[in-house]
Parts: sequence; C-alpha cells; structure tokens
Amino acid sequence: ALEKKRPREESVHRESSASVQTVTVPQVDAHPATAAAHTDALNEAAVRATQPRPVATPVRSPETLQSIRELERLHSSGGALLGRALLGRVQTRSDFATGTGFRVRLKDSTGEIDVKFWSRAADDFKERSGLQPGAVLQIQGFKTRKLTGPNQIEFAPAGRSIELVFDNQSDIQIEVLSLPTEAEPSRDLTPAEAIRKPERTVVSVIGWVVAMSDLQDMDCKDGKQMVMRELWLAEALDAEVSARARWVLWNDMAQAWGPKSLYRKKIVLRGARVKQPPGNIPKELTGGFRSGGISIVQQ
Repeated sequence: ALEKKRPREESVHRESSASVQTVTVPQVDAHPATAAAHTDALNEAAVRATQPRPVATPVRSPETLQSIRELERLHSSGGALLGRALLGRVQTRSDFATGTGFRVRLKDSTGEIDVKFWSRAADDFKERSGLQPGAVLQIQGFKTRKLTGPNQIEFAPAGRSIELVFDNQSDIQIEVLSLPTEAEPSRDLTPAEAIRKPERTVVSVIGWVVAMSDLQDMDCKDGKQMVMRELWLAEALDAEVSARARWVLWNDMAQAWGPKSLYRKKIVLRGARVKQPPGNIPKELTGGFRSGGISIVQQ
C-alpha cells in the first residue's frame, strides 16, 4: 500500500510544481564543500588581486572611434567632437624643456597627429610606461586645437592643421592596447645619417660645424620678414663637401648662435627636423629645441 501511495504523491507533486513558475538565481557558495575547493577559491582571488592594473583608464566607447583624417575634417567643418576616440601607434615622444608638459605623435592608416599633455594631464600621465614609441593607444576626452603660426605648422606632421590636447579635462580616457615590443636605443646620429631619415623626422645629431653664413633676411609669402643662418655639419672637420649636411636656423636662434659660438665646434643638436627642399636638392636639417637644443661638446 505504501508503494502504491508514493507514486501517487510524486504525481501530485509534479502536477503542483508544473503550475508554479519559478526563477532560479545562481548563487555563489561562500563555503566550499572541500578543502581543495576552498584552496582553489583563495588562489583565484589572489590571482585577481595581483593582476596588473590597466596603464590608464580603458576607453568605453569604441563605436566612436575616428581616424586622424576624420578628426581633422570634423574640426574644420564644426562637426561634433565630444566623445570621439582615436586609435594609433606612438611614433615619437618628446618632453618639453620647461614644466611637465610632453608630446606624443600618433599614427594611423590616414596620417600622423601630435597629442600634447599639459597641466594636470601632464602630471598624471608623464610617468606612464605605455606612452612610449611603439605602443598602441586608444584615447578619448581630448580637445582639438588649430595650429597657428609658421613654427607650429612647420613642426607638425605633414598635412596637419590641428593637434590634440589633454590638460584639465575630467573625462580623459587612455588605454594602452599594446606596449612597445622592443625599445630602440636612442642615440645621436651623424649628419649624414640624419638627412637619410624620412622628411619631418625629429632627430638628435652630433657633429662639427664646419662652415656657416652670416645672417640673411628672408621675405615670406605673407609679407613678413624672417632672419636665417645657414650652417654645414659634418662628422669630422676635414670631411669632404659631399659629406656635409646643410642646417638652417631661423630668427632668434639664428641671431643667438653665431660664428663665435659654433664655428669649428663639435656640437650635439637636439630637436632638429629633416626637411626636403623643393626640386632636386638634398635633404637638410632645420631648427632645434629652443631650450637645450644646442650644446657644445667639450674636447
């Protein structure tokens, strides 16, 4: 009789259960059933605690990703730039001579653009290991700023009319997608090596000033006048003329560095840019960092 009653009770239970819909909420067992399970849980928690934190705040809106060319188009047309993001590889980085500001140059398939860090952003990100040549970054929260003046345009990447700026924004987001695989040791180039670099490359050069001109007045297309000085650099004082590299200084730097300071002196030049003059003329160097860009090597 008991055996006949049990199937009937189970049948009634199934029918009553079928009439009630329940939702099962997954629960985490706070007390693992075995010592081994407890150890595994502790190990997993330890791994999560010791995993490195992101180099910077992850970008959360990849759907707003833009190319460098598109950012420039939006800026020129007055389009909406709020929340736009950019992905690119760091080509170069340079720290400004004064303060904590610095610049990184990013490149994507449409070109290159300078990203400048000032004020609080410079303090927060200057020591981040991912902001180095070779790293791939995704950035958001930047401002766009139009380049003005001949110096800004000359030292900007080819074809660029804007730069990106981080300073005191509260919504800065930077994600390092990959760190540099190998750090290329930086070194000073000979003049001949420097002018073999691609146009607009910023270089550091060591060499002798073997010849230089007096100051020359130059008329610009906009009607303004500039002062320039031509210098020739070589690896050795007795180098052949064909082994020399032309170097041009402008305005205040041209006036500050005359023959008494530089002629037949060995120097280290930092922040010069490789330039390709029009026509069949060899590449040359122009400018340098205004602060600390030229130093005399003591013999």
